Amino acid sequence: MWLLPLLTVAGQTEEPAWEVTFAGDVLPDKATPAWSGAPQPNTSATVADEGLLISDLGTAKGELIFFTRGWSVEPEFGATVEVALQVRSCSDVAGVALLVADGVHEECVTYFPDRVSSHKSDLSVTMDATDRVHVYRVETVGEDVRLWIDGVLAYDGKGKFASPAYDGRNVVGFGSISSAATGEGIWKSVKYAVNRPPPTPETGAEHVLIYKKEGVYACFPSLVNYGEGKLVTGFGTRVRRSHIDGTGGGAQMRSEDAGATWSPCEAAPPNPLYLAADGSYVRAYARGWQEAPADQRAELEARGLEVRDVRDGVVAYCEGAHATRSIDGGKTWETTPIETPKLALLMCYNVSAELKASHGVRLVAVYGRKTPDAKRTAWLLRSADDGKSWQFLTMAEPNEKYGFSETALCEAPDGTIVAMLRTEPDESGYLHVSRSTDGGLTWSVPVNTGIWGHPAHLLTLPDGRILCTYGYRRGAMGIRACLSVDNGLTWDTTHTLLLRTDGVGSGSDLGYPITTMLPDGRLLTIYYITLVDQVTSIACTRWRVPPR
Repeated sequence: MWLLPLLTVAGQTEEPAWEVTFAGDVLPDKATPAWSGAPQPNTSATVADEGLLISDLGTAKGELIFFTRGWSVEPEFGATVEVALQVRSCSDVAGVALLVADGVHEECVTYFPDRVSSHKSDLSVTMDATDRVHVYRVETVGEDVRLWIDGVLAYDGKGKFASPAYDGRNVVGFGSISSAATGEGIWKSVKYAVNRPPPTPETGAEHVLIYKKEGVYACFPSLVNYGEGKLVTGFGTRVRRSHIDGTGGGAQMRSEDAGATWSPCEAAPPNPLYLAADGSYVRAYARGWQEAPADQRAELEARGLEVRDVRDGVVAYCEGAHATRSIDGGKTWETTPIETPKLALLMCYNVSAELKASHGVRLVAVYGRKTPDAKRTAWLLRSADDGKSWQFLTMAEPNEKYGFSETALCEAPDGTIVAMLRTEPDESGYLHVSRSTDGGLTWSVPVNTGIWGHPAHLLTLPDGRILCTYGYRRGAMGIRACLSVDNGLTWDTTHTLLLRTDGVGSGSDLGYPITTMLPDGRLLTIYYITLVDQVTSIACTRWRVPPR
């Protein structure tokens, strides 16, 4: 271990733009934004005049107290975290600690009464940490870590921020992280700033908030473009952060000025995508989550269905596909079932999965499982007669490593149908592309595009390029885009376009973008996103794709 004196050769760097500040005057789980964590046996967190007193007196398994937040750091850009702390006691490593993890690397800084140590990087500096509140600032960039104490550089650990992040975690946390160690300290404040990569400058990205409400989980927006700058979106307004429980219903918003402003919308005409040549409107879809009383679980599982808990007394399952037709402009709809094989799960995606192709061909990508324990398969609802009849086809079978789920479709300039498939489990993370040259009857084996992220939307641009917009759920979380100039065969991942990089929190709480063309040649991408205040909202970005 290196024992270093305080380095007085350099002063502290300039003040960061703090993203989150915890003042120590409330319990962390009651702060705005909140931290995750709760006292365990023989531990406590108490608000005192001096700050938050965190005490860990237990040494049995599970006796620790630690408060964390996901902060979505991109290792290349790094972050700064600063704590104001007075140590009272610390028996061993991580007894009074700050954890910094960027998804790739991590470090645990332990504050002893007589020293500060970063044990994973083998760095330490002697000092009296008990005499008063001291301010400790940790800066990370790449594999480098630096510690400042009271504005003076204590150690410069170039190449020392190299220990792997446990289970890929990307969090900042404080308290006692060790069951075996004891410790006590007054945490007067904790604050951090994440160095987020800026959006790609040449896109001229302009962000517009569409809907945001405290206590509402706004999610899964749709998008309909009626032309002349008229847009409508519908989305969930849920009371729980659940992708299954729809309690809370939904809402619609409309824009008459190409997405610059939005207002509530009670009703809207059918999507022009569903207009058939005979003047009717047609659509096909998988039914999605259907709720049932929890006492029906055994019966549903006996039918071979995958069943999930929703809330107390309620379960959900996904079964069946339907086609609908309206001959009166969407006032009434006639619904008929589409014949499908017996499956454990059959799910739909958003409008990204629906394509009105050439020659009366309509395609809708769906996905699910053949059995409850199987990997997911991507299937297709296909109509060759403009929606009058539908057939159920296989698009992509799972391989030994992963399956395929939410799929976006588009038609390339040469008539090829291009499918961008999400892989599951998400450990793969890379979008895969499959192509069909016979109108969706048969498909090529999915190939890794090199695009990390999910799920996707595809749009064929007027200049012939294909644009893929997708959610990015690690590091600088947000919305990204990538282009293909060869009808979807290859994708230019060396020039990925960054639309948003300021998403935080759970990786499942952003994305599902849909992109459309505006009258002036700009693009509008709609999505849902969770920012640092932890309120999940619906937003859009108006931007320009760089010239070919």
